[in-house]
Amino acid sequence: MAMAAKTLLFFVAVIIARALGLVPVSSPPSPRLRQEVSLWSSYTQVASTEGEGLHGSNFCFLPLDQLDSDSLWPRLLRVAGAYPGLTSAELLATPGPVEAAKNGEWTYEFPDAHGSDLGVVAVPGGDLIQYASNPVAVVATAESLGLQLQNDAEALVVVDRGQTDFSEKSFFASADPDGALVIRRFDDSLPPGWTIHGKVLFVNLPFDPKTQAPSGTWLEEGDVSM
Repeated sequence: MAMAAKTLLFFVAVIIARALGLVPVSSPPSPRLRQEVSLWSSYTQVASTEGEGLHGSNFCFLPLDQLDSDSLWPRLLRVAGAYPGLTSAELLATPGPVEAAKNGEWTYEFPDAHGSDLGVVAVPGGDLIQYASNPVAVVATAESLGLQLQNDAEALVVVDRGQTDFSEKSFFASADPDGALVIRRFDDSLPPGWTIHGKVLFVNLPFDPKTQAPSGTWLEEGDVSM
């Protein structure tokens, strides 16, 4: 737009100068003038060929927002089910998401017959979800996770089924010896007979000013009482 306005003002100045006799009409065009003419012709040609009412016509422009090269688009995950009650088989049978979009791009997800009965949910873009190989979402009660939220609010647990190696201080969605799914952590090692089905990447909580931590997002002892 700035180049177009600059070019227009240039032509107006040339016309006025010629009308006042300051510039000979027969003077050959300078290389800069030829460049300006070429640029102006390209602008007018785009507007005329693309039609009125489109971006760039009549000096009107769409409100464009271009992604940066490091922009991470949100990922749409299928919901595996509700916990407690979700089984290991249901967790593993839930189809994975489409491949994460490349940085600075986006992707699409279309409903299909193989999707979870509980639908899909969008989670914010970020490094954790961007590079998760096989994530799903689990809707869990706060109490089942050891969280003290008002009215036992639901929590959104994102589990990456591609991460099944044990690590200390990490939470996992695991099957106990009877096959029941349990979301918890273990201090030193995985007990005999247990199987890790995925690592908990993060847990989203609904906003509630009464339970919001004074700083950060960790609900620890000493935070707002409930």
